[in-house]
Amino acid sequence: MVAATHADRSQLRDPRATAKEKLSAFLESRPAGADEAELVGLLLSGTGSDPDLAPKLISGLLGGAPNFRFDSETGRWSLRSADRVRVALDDARFCVVDLETTGGSAGPGTIIEIGAYRMVGRRIVDSFQSLVKPFGPIPRFITGLTSITNEMVSGAPPIERVLPAFREFMGDAVMVAHNAPFDIGFLTAACRGCGIAWPPCTVLDTAVLSRMVLRPSEVPDHKLSTLACHFAAAVGPCHRALADAKATADVLAGLLAILGGGPPPSPSPPLQWAAPEHAAPPTARPSRHALPPPRPRAPATPH
Repeated sequence: MVAATHADRSQLRDPRATAKEKLSAFLESRPAGADEAELVGLLLSGTGSDPDLAPKLISGLLGGAPNFRFDSETGRWSLRSADRVRVALDDARFCVVDLETTGGSAGPGTIIEIGAYRMVGRRIVDSFQSLVKPFGPIPRFITGLTSITNEMVSGAPPIERVLPAFREFMGDAVMVAHNAPFDIGFLTAACRGCGIAWPPCTVLDTAVLSRMVLRPSEVPDHKLSTLACHFAAAVGPCHRALADAKATADVLAGLLAILGGGPPPSPSPPLQWAAPEHAAPPTARPSRHALPPPRPRAPATPH
């Protein structure tokens, strides 16, 4: 569901707004549409028990309006303009991203690796990976967790070079991450620090989506490692950006299969792919979008 804009919410509360204006503002925030009972509840309280009231009232209000449409199969009203944002799951474009950072607090110069996969539907079509030179040293704990050392990032490109390349890779795709507020927080903080505008984009959190799709009897929790095992992911999370992005992409593909009416995944075996904490990240294939390290500067010539 896309959240209503501030202007939409203001119009919903505006006592001077007409019923059609309120319904239009509400449906603009709900591209998937809403049924008649929900729309009536938006306008009235205590509508009684007449089951025909909602269809009669909403049909009378919206039936002749050219900017509204009714889907008889789903029983939902929506804006005709919402048709352009409806995309079949097999055609939807996603950019699945994962970050490694110097710690838990977002700030400029704290990202040390970005890994991402671009997907069309459930298919991976491209990848992006780059180490990033942080502003300060990597804490020993983070090196132990990720295996990324200060030596590894000493020749890596700085964040002001990596961010524009990542944004170009992402394009206008839906951004996907597991526990997305963490990744979004670091990316937006990095953009502010570089004076780069973070583009408005739709964000999908696989941790949230899995709670909506999977029953408690199916998974004990919604950690990435648990979901990767549940969906028999080819790569397990190991605190490296590209490997964790691949695990998230496999989880997304499994969730999309269920949402598309496909069968749930077969029970998977124990975590055979679990990587040691200090292992280099396994990758499905080399990234075509890995940034080269910056060229060393030539020594200054005396005048």
